[in-house]
Amino acid sequence: CTRVSVSRRIVLVATCTPHSRNPGPGPGLQQPGAHVSKPPEILSSPEFRAMHAKRLEQFGPGTPELSMFVQGEQFHAAGHRSLCGVRDPEGGGVELHLAPGVVCYAFASELYLKALHQIALGRAPRGHKLNVLFGNLPVASQQLVLGFYRAQNGADQKTLASDLLNFSSAFEDWRYVYERPNNELRLGRLIQLTIALYRSVRHQRQSWPMVERPPYVTI
Repeated sequence: CTRVSVSRRIVLVATCTPHSRNPGPGPGLQQPGAHVSKPPEILSSPEFRAMHAKRLEQFGPGTPELSMFVQGEQFHAAGHRSLCGVRDPEGGGVELHLAPGVVCYAFASELYLKALHQIALGRAPRGHKLNVLFGNLPVASQQLVLGFYRAQNGADQKTLASDLLNFSSAFEDWRYVYERPNNELRLGRLIQLTIALYRSVRHQRQSWPMVERPPYVTI
């Protein structure tokens, strides 16, 4: 697994790519000179809600868990793009956005967990702690997540619990990583957890059409 550690002076990351077995910049990245959609100069809440509703229409009638899932999917994609690197067209190498990538993966995991709560219990709790959100799921939901997690790395229940504790505050800690010089995170495992949670939601909502196969879950 890839391990990311932060000291006061440097960020270290293993040379392997955590999200793909294929070399190169990976799927979904814009190459130099490729067309890039221009974002709006001012993004209003109603405008974003309209964009979000359009995305939901691809799945059919909207539900709370669908809204959580689609929002999680967007952060999942953002995390993937942050960590798979963008080649500098001026020849400066490949740049990784590590802290934003960690934050996006952690928040995607949170939203997928809340979607699982909504599916199983009809309501979603508040809060960011991944281990707490997971611990409050019904046992059947926990076992589903464990199965998809184990399929990627052979982890048992004890290992999953330990990893969840390690990731518990990643959304908060890595937004302010400059204040926490000794943070350490098993990045490959966080990515695998997010994928396991994504698959757990999709498994329980198989009636949702697969609009596209996201590159961040095809590993």
